Amino acid sequence: MNLTILSTSDIHGYIAPINYHEQNQVGPGGLTRVAAYLEEIKTMAGYNDMILTIDNGDFIQGSPLTEYLHRFDPFVAPDLSRIMNRMKYNAAILGNHEFNYGRDYLELVMSKRQFPVLCANILDQDGKPYFGTPYHIFRKHDVTVAILGLTTTAVTKWEPRRHLTGLSFVSAVQTAKNYLPQLQNQADVVVIAYHGGFNDKPLSSDESDEATALTALPGVNAMITSHHQPLATIVNNIPVTQVGCHGASIGRLDLTVDQHHITQTKASLIHTDTRLPSLIPVPPTIQTAELETRSWLNQEIGCFPGGAKLSDLTDAQVHGHPLIDFFNQVQSDAAAVDISGAAILSATGQGFEEQVTMRQVLTNYPFSNSLAVLEVTGADLYAALERCAGYWQWNNGQLNPVAASRPNQYDLFTGIDYIFDVSKPIGKRVVALHYHHQPVNPDDRLHIVLNHYRALGGDGFPMFSANKIIKEIPISMPKLIEQYFKKHPHINLTHQRLYKVTAKDIVL
Repeated sequence: MNLTILSTSDIHGYIAPINYHEQNQVGPGGLTRVAAYLEEIKTMAGYNDMILTIDNGDFIQGSPLTEYLHRFDPFVAPDLSRIMNRMKYNAAILGNHEFNYGRDYLELVMSKRQFPVLCANILDQDGKPYFGTPYHIFRKHDVTVAILGLTTTAVTKWEPRRHLTGLSFVSAVQTAKNYLPQLQNQADVVVIAYHGGFNDKPLSSDESDEATALTALPGVNAMITSHHQPLATIVNNIPVTQVGCHGASIGRLDLTVDQHHITQTKASLIHTDTRLPSLIPVPPTIQTAELETRSWLNQEIGCFPGGAKLSDLTDAQVHGHPLIDFFNQVQSDAAAVDISGAAILSATGQGFEEQVTMRQVLTNYPFSNSLAVLEVTGADLYAALERCAGYWQWNNGQLNPVAASRPNQYDLFTGIDYIFDVSKPIGKRVVALHYHHQPVNPDDRLHIVLNHYRALGGDGFPMFSANKIIKEIPISMPKLIEQYFKKHPHINLTHQRLYKVTAKDIVL
């Protein structure tokens, strides 16, 4: 038998192939275009072939459409699941972004799903798998396939505790070890669908280690992963796919099963370009919400005199930029704290025009992060700045970012004065740090505001953690930005060069 496992992941609410950065522009991917490719593959399959379709998580949050539904029309949001029903998905995994709007909203959206949601390592208050299903066995003729669903435990580092009430996340690797023996007894093929990824960047989290460890477990025949760069490869002798985001590609695992034994495997990606027109498995309610979203995005919410256009990302990170200053100003205002850290969150963000619209806000701040105030030591602040300074590579007089596609890993701070020397070894690059014109000492106690993801240590900032949070602002940054514009319709922002990037005493 030919077994084909097709996977999507990190759709992030991109239902139609829309480029939300511009008005009336078609973008890559989109679930309706994915539907056309899935249908083509299923149509071409032979009678004896088995085809399974898995969504590997991060589905209900991440686009202006999903932000609009959450804010203004939450009871339409379950129709997102109806789209997946019409596409005949066989199973789904929960991603970390599924929890961005809290557990109640997640369960509301999932309430119309007609296929199993696999959560082996997410346990409810009774210690049972969340949504009741850790794995599912699929059968055709005499071949059986087990799909085990796992989610990265880093969710607990990235999400406020209030979003995870009653849930616990246990080790994905240990959970797999517990289930694999019984799955091997029940199935010819065992596949792990893990919402976590192999990060190809040096500034990665621990997820790449967890993903690699899962591939090395005895009894695993193939693996689906998520939320980093697209890949189709072999890891520890098993085929692995990772599809990127927004439906721009589909993961494909092909396994030949003969006499209950796997004789051949292959991993590949299918790129969803414009070759096939979109199918329209979209309920009228979602179509209407999409139109309303476009109208909402065009609303002008304030004036930013002179604008804050972002034309050179690296230059903005080296020299500072009004857009980052503005994010920090909004954070400081909301938290009543003068030290704030913020980043450019999107490598494709273009900054603000003079007349700022919701489209510009959500393009440049695409995440629904709320804020947290932490009490940290001077040593913590030094460590965070060193982590940021490690973002830079200095070779032969050239400065380059280590992870240019992930600018969210580099924070710029207001309320403090500091200097990096990138010619020095990583970990020893912070050569000056002052607060209120006084040197910061390791045992100083400081209050700092960050987005909640960073406050919990996200993107490899372990010096920040939940036990250091002293105050939470449970309002998303896009909402706070909108509110700030209402209070200050004309932004009066003075860019202050509070930090410098140097190399051997030369200011870059």
